[in-house]
Parts: sequence; structure tokens; C-alpha cells
Amino acid sequence: MDFFGSLSASGLSSQPTLFEIISAEELSSLLAPSLRYVVAYTAQRHPRYLLKIAHRFDEIYLALSAVIEYQFLKRHNSSFAENFYGLKRVRTLAIDPAALNDYAPKQIRDAQRLKRHQIIGHLFVLVVLPYINEKISRRYELLIARSAFGTHTQSEPSSHYERLTQFTDHLILHYYPAAKACLTLSNVGFSAFYLFQASNAHNLADYLLNTSYARLTSFDYDTPATQQDEDPKTLSEKLAFLCSLQGLKLVESSVLDSLQTMLATAMFGLKFAEWWAASDIGTQLSMKHRSGVDSVLPPPTGANTVLQKVEEKPTMELKALSDDNQSCPICHESITNPAIIETGFVFCYTCIFRILSDAPQETGGRCPVTGQRLLGARYIENQEQWEITGIRRLII
Repeated sequence: MDFFGSLSASGLSSQPTLFEIISAEELSSLLAPSLRYVVAYTAQRHPRYLLKIAHRFDEIYLALSAVIEYQFLKRHNSSFAENFYGLKRVRTLAIDPAALNDYAPKQIRDAQRLKRHQIIGHLFVLVVLPYINEKISRRYELLIARSAFGTHTQSEPSSHYERLTQFTDHLILHYYPAAKACLTLSNVGFSAFYLFQASNAHNLADYLLNTSYARLTSFDYDTPATQQDEDPKTLSEKLAFLCSLQGLKLVESSVLDSLQTMLATAMFGLKFAEWWAASDIGTQLSMKHRSGVDSVLPPPTGANTVLQKVEEKPTMELKALSDDNQSCPICHESITNPAIIETGFVFCYTCIFRILSDAPQETGGRCPVTGQRLLGARYIENQEQWEITGIRRLII
């Protein structure tokens, strides 16, 4: 997103549009659900290692996002998503910074940098407030469901904790929707004023913290943390540089910059996965692969030797193949209720189904005539039985 930094100030206004700000906010709100889905999906496959992380995802994400957002606010005066879109937060000055930006850009940039209390305030709005809102929303949904079904009963509290819990639930159940509606309406009003350039703040938090939005410029990418007087040449000099304060700042800057690259790569991978799922290329490749499996059928061999491997029970010994094409290769009688399998041989439906379903796991799932493994016969280990899907009945 260095595109805006390469544009001249005369060709592009320093104040971003409302749609750019909304896009950055939408991206920030989608990061937590996306990561939650990835962690939950991975935890199903590896519950031993990731189940505890999935259960404590909100707290872990709160800690990590607090560290990342604080570093971005401190270095770039913007959140992670805002920096990805080429935006930053600046202090609202009494004078118009665009009038003096061409003469003293560095002084204007230093004057617009956020103060410590503004960084802490925006960090609370970006990280802590969404976490609290998520917890209160879940509690409100639980309480409103109990009230709807008549299971929300208030008993006499026996401890201070229960008394505090009852009081908190009362506030959430009766005042949370109104408070949320008021906050939403205030943000909508500020956004409308911002859209018509009647206000520099696009929400209530920016108004209270006396900040506004601006686009990143080329001066914002020249960070002192990434500058060094002389590149280390030997291995000892490189290790000493990495252990120094300047080297640690360089590592920190590289890690933060790599997060944006990872985000862009993940977005590209998601779009590629959506395209792959919507197209039939995967199905065509799968059908092409399956069509090449055992495309040339082996010649029929003696049935006695093959069938002895398929079934060892004496009551189900199969007779030899007959030269008569109208007889079943298994029961050696006229075919009744004919059925065909993948290898092209026709049997009595009851005969072929009994042979395939009663076969042992080690030697089952094969054609009784050729011994070829069948794709339509799959052994289910937890049920200890065969799932037969490759038998097709014939209408003669």
C-alpha cells in the first residue's frame, strides 16, 4: 500500500474518503472471525495441541492484537488495517496543514503525530472495546433467550459476587441495546458530517480524542528505525548489530512489515480457494485421475485361486467359471436380478453383494473374478464393515 506515498500532494487530497475508512474498519473487523475459523478448523484435526488455544482465542487475540496495534500506532500513527490501506491518524491542528505542507513537511508531520494519551485511547477503541462488546453481546443473547423461554429467574443472592452478577445482568438486559443504538447513531451522524466535509472526525472516538484521518506520504515511510550508518560485513558485526537497540528495532520493523505481506498473501489464497471451489477444474482433474486407474483390465484368471483369498469360509466357496455367459460366476447358476461391477462382470445381485460385504478387511474389496481392487468398496474401520457403492443393477 505504498501507492499513496508516491503520489504528489497536488494530485491527491491528504484527507481520505469515507469509503476508504470504512474499508479499513471492515478489514479490521474480519480479521478476528477469520483467524477464529482457522484455529477452530485446525483444532478439530489436532485437538491435543490447539484445543486450549481455541477455547481461549478471545484472550489470546486480545493480547496479540494489543501488541501489534500499539506498535503500529506508535510507529505509523495508524492501526494495522489502516496502514494496509495507506491511512493514518493525525492530531487536529488549529491551522490548515495543507497550506504549510509544501514548505515544512517534516515540521507538520511532527506536529501531527499522536500524543501518548491519544495512542492509548485509540488502542482502547481498537482492541479493548471490541472485546468487551463481544463478551456483552454473548451475555445479552443468553439473557434474552432465558427471558423469552421464562427460565431467567432471579433468586436472592447469597454472596457479593452473585449480587454483582445480578446487577450486571440487569444492566445488560435493560440498557445494553439502548446504549449500543445511541453509539451507532452517533457514529452514523459523525460519518454523515465527515462525508459532507462538515467535520474532521468520522466517529465519536476521533472527536473525543481530537484526531482525524490522513493519507500516508513518502515522509511516513522514512522511519529512523530502519536506517543505519554502515552495513555490518562480518558475522560477529552482524550478531552485535542484531543484539543492539538499533538492530532490535530493525527486526521489529521487519516483523511488522511482514504481517502486511502475510495478510495480502492470505487474501490472495482465499480468493484462489473460492475460485477453485466454484470452478469444475478440481472435479475434472479428479475424474481424469480416476479414469486412469486400472484403465486396462487384466485378463480373467481361474476363479478358484482368487476366490480362496477373498473368502475362506467353506459354506461360501465359489464354483469355477463356466463357459456359459448366462450363468453367475459365483453360484454357477442362471443369473437372477443381474448386477454389474466396475470390472464389467455380471453376477447375481445377492451373490456379489454377499461376497463383497462379508469379505475380511485384509483381502476384501476386490473383484471375485479378476482380483482387481474395486473403488466402490470401502472398509469402515469404526463400524467393522464394508460400504459397497459400486454395484449397479442391470435391466435386461
